[in-house]
Amino acid sequence: MDSTSKAILVVSAISFGGLMINDAINGIAKRDRETTEHAALVARVTDAKAARQKAYQAARPDIERQVRNATTAGDSAAIVEALQPWEIMLGPEDVAKLRAAKPAADAENARAKAEQEKALEYRQMLEDESEEFARIAKAERESKLGPKPVQSAWDGSYSEIDRYLKRMAHDPDSIEFVGCSAPLVTDGGWNIRCEYRGKNAFGALVRNDQWFLVRQSKVVSVK
Repeated sequence: MDSTSKAILVVSAISFGGLMINDAINGIAKRDRETTEHAALVARVTDAKAARQKAYQAARPDIERQVRNATTAGDSAAIVEALQPWEIMLGPEDVAKLRAAKPAADAENARAKAEQEKALEYRQMLEDESEEFARIAKAERESKLGPKPVQSAWDGSYSEIDRYLKRMAHDPDSIEFVGCSAPLVTDGGWNIRCEYRGKNAFGALVRNDQWFLVRQSKVVSVK
């Protein structure tokens, strides 16, 4: 082997060794990062557990009072409500109380849910009956009085009153509505107040304010 080949071999060996050393250094750095991250995670979990334990100790007198009161009242749902949020921290006695109360609490919750559903069904039934009564009342009212007059979006008038005034006016083309009220239902019909202008027999434009009683889509009286 000549000197050039030996030199190439030496350089190659040195380069390969350098790569191995670099990989080893990177591996050590990666393990150090992972160790640090794991330690930080463990510290956070430990701090969280400590904070939870501190909160439990602070709440414990109130929890015990709630459990005593619920036990006296025979309220299994209240026992579960008081203990379950702290289940992983409870002592054996409280765990036993929680496990004993759960079946009864589940039964109480099921009964309460069933009663709530019944109440909703009953309320819906009443609403349906109310709607049915309203529909019947409306049908009976319209049969007696005629349909409820509809106010014009253009000038606020009602076609029944407009026809009546133009039929009775000296100058039908002069009738102009100022405004009308919503229809008020009475035993005799739909009562509507309207203000309007129109020319009298002398050609003077006068303003009027009158109540019109509409029944079966016709004006039957004016006050």
